[in-house]
Amino acid sequence: MFWSALWLLLGRALRLRCPVCGKAPMMRDWFHVKERCPACGHVFEREEGYYTGAMALNLVITEGVVAVVVLPATLLQAPIIPVLAIAILGSVGLPLLAFPYARALWVVVDLLLHPLDE
Repeated sequence: MFWSALWLLLGRALRLRCPVCGKAPMMRDWFHVKERCPACGHVFEREEGYYTGAMALNLVITEGVVAVVVLPATLLQAPIIPVLAIAILGSVGLPLLAFPYARALWVVVDLLLHPLDE
C-alpha cells in the first residue's frame, strides 16, 4: 500500500501535477506555485514558511549532483579550470532547473508524513 502510493505521488510530482488528484498542474509558471489545485482544491502551501523544506531538498539535490560530477574529476586529476567552471555553473544552474520539482517533491513528502483525512 505504502509503496504504490509513494510511486503514484512521485510520478505526479515529477510531472508537476497536483500530488493529491494528478489532474491539474501545480505551477503557475516555473517559479510560482498555484495557491491551490483548481481540480481538487488542495492547498499547496499549508502555512507560512512551508517551502523551507523544499529549499533544503533543492540544496541536497544540487550539491549531490555537483559532487557526483566534481569528485571523480578531482580524483582523476582533471584540469582545475573546467572542473571549477562545471561546479560553479552547476551550483547556480541546477537549483533553477530543480526548483519546481523540489517544491512538488516537498508536497509529496508532506503528504506522506501528514496524510489528508479521508
